[in-house]
Amino acid sequence: MYKNFYIGGSLICLVSNMRRSTSRFSMRLRKLIGNIVEVYLVDGRVMRGTLTSIDTDYFNMILEDVVDNLDKKSKVAVVSGSAILYILIHPSSSILESMSSIERKVLEVLQRSPNLRPTDVAKLIGEDNVDEIKRVIKSLKRKGFL
Repeated sequence: MYKNFYIGGSLICLVSNMRRSTSRFSMRLRKLIGNIVEVYLVDGRVMRGTLTSIDTDYFNMILEDVVDNLDKKSKVAVVSGSAILYILIHPSSSILESMSSIERKVLEVLQRSPNLRPTDVAKLIGEDNVDEIKRVIKSLKRKGFL
């Protein structure tokens, strides 16, 4: 009885928690549909396009209006989940519209050159307050844009 209660109870809780976190993860993935993504593949290629469909079990995805790092263009690409190294999600236009002007400028600069220091970013966008740039960078990182 002791063994069944603790082992059985633990397993039920573990499976229940795993299902809950997996479904949350799947829901977040589905919300990304419609966003522009950069898919980095294990062979070194990079594909950029609009995410139109994703298989949350295997990470297979369909991209539209695709351009790769060799400037090859395609209307549609099906990407195997096993070929994906990682994915960068670019904010949708509605999210960009809700950002302040300085957030958009900082995001644009750091997406092109992610290793710039806050002082360099400030110079590039014509902002004198480096502390404000640091705050914006921290906010963009917290929101998952950087």
